[in-house]
Amino acid sequence: MFCNKKGISECSSREKNDKELFESFVGQICSVREKFYTPNFYYPLKYHNGDYNVGSNFYSAGQVKASLINPTNRFDYPKRGNSPLFRIRDGILIKDSGLYQNINSYLETDKVKAALVIWINRDVAILQESSVFARLQNTLKQIVSSEMIDLLMPDTENYHQEIEKLIKSPFSTSPSLLTDEDIAELFPSSIMKVSYHSNSLPHQVIYYGAPGTGKSYKIKEYLESNDVPKENIFRTTFHPDSDYATFVGAYKPAMEKQYRYTDAGVKTKYYEDDDLAQAKKNEPIVDKTIGYHFVPQVFLNAYVRAYQTDEDVFLIIEEINRGNCAQIFGDLFQLLDRNAEGESSYTIKADTDLKAYLKETLGTENDGIKDGELHLPANLFILATMNTSDQSLFPIDSAFKRRWDWEYEPIKYKNKKWKIVVGSKEYSWVSFQEEINKRIFDTTHSEDKMLGDYFVNPHDSIITEKMLLNKVLFYLWNDVCKDGEGDIFMTSETGEVSFSELYGAEGQTKLIQMLETLGIELVSDTTNETGIEDNQDDDSNPSKDYTKYSINGGIPVAKRMAAATLVKQYIASHPALTATEVVNNWKSLGTFVSHFIETQAEYELRTDIEPRVEIIDCNGEKIYVSTNGWGGKVIIDNLISAIPAEWNLKVEKVN
Repeated sequence: MFCNKKGISECSSREKNDKELFESFVGQICSVREKFYTPNFYYPLKYHNGDYNVGSNFYSAGQVKASLINPTNRFDYPKRGNSPLFRIRDGILIKDSGLYQNINSYLETDKVKAALVIWINRDVAILQESSVFARLQNTLKQIVSSEMIDLLMPDTENYHQEIEKLIKSPFSTSPSLLTDEDIAELFPSSIMKVSYHSNSLPHQVIYYGAPGTGKSYKIKEYLESNDVPKENIFRTTFHPDSDYATFVGAYKPAMEKQYRYTDAGVKTKYYEDDDLAQAKKNEPIVDKTIGYHFVPQVFLNAYVRAYQTDEDVFLIIEEINRGNCAQIFGDLFQLLDRNAEGESSYTIKADTDLKAYLKETLGTENDGIKDGELHLPANLFILATMNTSDQSLFPIDSAFKRRWDWEYEPIKYKNKKWKIVVGSKEYSWVSFQEEINKRIFDTTHSEDKMLGDYFVNPHDSIITEKMLLNKVLFYLWNDVCKDGEGDIFMTSETGEVSFSELYGAEGQTKLIQMLETLGIELVSDTTNETGIEDNQDDDSNPSKDYTKYSINGGIPVAKRMAAATLVKQYIASHPALTATEVVNNWKSLGTFVSHFIETQAEYELRTDIEPRVEIIDCNGEKIYVSTNGWGGKVIIDNLISAIPAEWNLKVEKVN
């Protein structure tokens, strides 16, 4: 009843008029007749003089408070008795036909149901020549749904008897002789509209945030979760060339065909077959000409659809700040002021072309073009996204901004299973994201250029080296670090690397050094688990094993990478040593494999084809540690045994 009176399918616990009207309805129903009341709403039963004292149960109940604390969740209302009649979200009571059956928990007998139906129809005359049941049912059809009628008025002999008994009893309000037209005016049967939204969804909202935070996804998720049909969704993306004509509509040329006539008004015909025109003799000649027609664009298509349906219609604008909004919206700007019902507070006059198109499409008496004026209906929603990091964009003036609700979409760091794969190493995407964003904020004191959760969107949770380079690092190099800011492109504390150096023969090595310098979490390292390296690593060799080694409690690495990892740890513990000093210190332990450890000068003298080495940075100099020949069980153990205790390199085998 409340929803039909309001003409909506929900009501707000924060709106004064809603609260007062709801309290009045509930209180009156509680007072239908002595002993006929719903104790979940009001107890004890009293006679009232207009103040029904049910306000606290409406807008201060526990479920209302819970919905305000968790505004995205839906709660049952009322909770008591486990028989909810509504859903409530963010303080908004929402009609749900799936709960209608629960009314039987409150109206347990036919007598109680009959009393309520008669009270609802208390201002309707019961004609003597009509069946009381049929008269009440026909009137009720103008107020509530057929599903509710089936529950309130079961067509049984006992219910008919209860109706007959009660109709003879006096009620607090004497029936007045209102006509069917009067009732229809009070409760028009068409007043209920199909609605997907709650009042918590603004009619115009801009979702903004850093790139990749999921702004478009949030809109997509909302539309899908509410089963909004495709015919009610209209999309566009603003760009620098967008204007009023491409957003609203304009006359455009189009190819047309028309018959050719003589001066006397007779169709001219081919006097012989014409292969070029693919025409036969005596067929009329058809010419192609250019004609002009009004072509509606996305805004007008959404506008027309909203006036053709009672369902909610959504106009989605992606990248709203990439276009000149003042130029694109033009005088439509005035329509963006909405009243409490969601309609335009002001109208604007449609120009001649637009008026002609809308009158032809909607009809001259339609509210969408009544008196030649445009007016946004309450069922038209405009949802937009704005990427705060974009450069060289059109500013949005304050007058335009204030007509929108703004909702920030934060970075959530939620894709914890995503991995960055570089060669045989896997790094944590969230670790990379957090470290990069920290450096961006420390440098720019802004979140605009940070990496959002969906800055990249790998389908298999794997961010490849190519994807990392061409999408993520390319963005960072050109948009964030173009002036040398952020200390992101570093291969050591002092060594810098350019974007181009991450490609080529040593690009992968530099990329790994860069990730390690940033301190990105290494998830796994499977360097020695790809292919046969030499005879010692052949599967037929009984001496082969897959033992891994953890150095100083770090992530276990494969045997062939153990020596290189040991050297890296040694350099970290002895930052003052030069590359030559480090190489000489390790060479003094012995020669365990060919070309065990070399300086850059030594490495460049080698004639091997594609030598297998790990390149390590040492204060801007390169050290080359062999990753070949470590397959035997004894070799790596000999190296570990030779390391002096004062080097503080603790090695643990992991099987």
